[in-house]
Amino acid sequence: MSPFKGYDPVAYFTDGGPLKGTQELAASYNGATYYFASAEHKAQFEREPGKYAPRFGGFCAFAVSHGTTAPTSVDAFQIINGHLVLQNNKDILKRWQEDPERQLEKAEANWRQNCAKERRQKVTERDFLGQTNHIMWRGLFALTTIILASAVARADQLRFESGEKRVAFVELFTSEGCSSCPPAERTLSNSRGIRLCGKRSCRLHFM
Repeated sequence: MSPFKGYDPVAYFTDGGPLKGTQELAASYNGATYYFASAEHKAQFEREPGKYAPRFGGFCAFAVSHGTTAPTSVDAFQIINGHLVLQNNKDILKRWQEDPERQLEKAEANWRQNCAKERRQKVTERDFLGQTNHIMWRGLFALTTIILASAVARADQLRFESGEKRVAFVELFTSEGCSSCPPAERTLSNSRGIRLCGKRSCRLHFM
């Protein structure tokens, strides 16, 4: 929410000063919500929000020029280079007007730096959340694997203790015309009756 106190930003250009807006006529821009005194003002704002929205997010321009932020007074304002610039109070406005070009230059530079810092912070937060989620899923996968491996090992142990006989199948896929198939067929034929891992094997041939 912008610290603009519900006033109509378009009115500064059309009426020469602040007019209270209404919640029924609201529009959002750059994360801030603005209220308008008329549907016409709202439509003007929505066509050119960058023109009518107050500079520096509606914060005191003098404060921004000194590297900080402060709330504003709706009647301490100027239209500078076609943009609405607000100050904390009329005394601050007078101090601003002592060297407006230099103050505006400093405020613009500080605001750009502050916006860049906020963007970097958002990127850092997004990367951190992404890495955290990645680590969490890797940990969950590892834990699931350990649990499944333990369950399989326990099942094998119980089968061994109960003397249960087990049968293992080894499949060899061959196809007609394959140069590797004849040697594979001979190997499979020779394997009949041999023992694999202490178990006797037999050959099953499917046409």
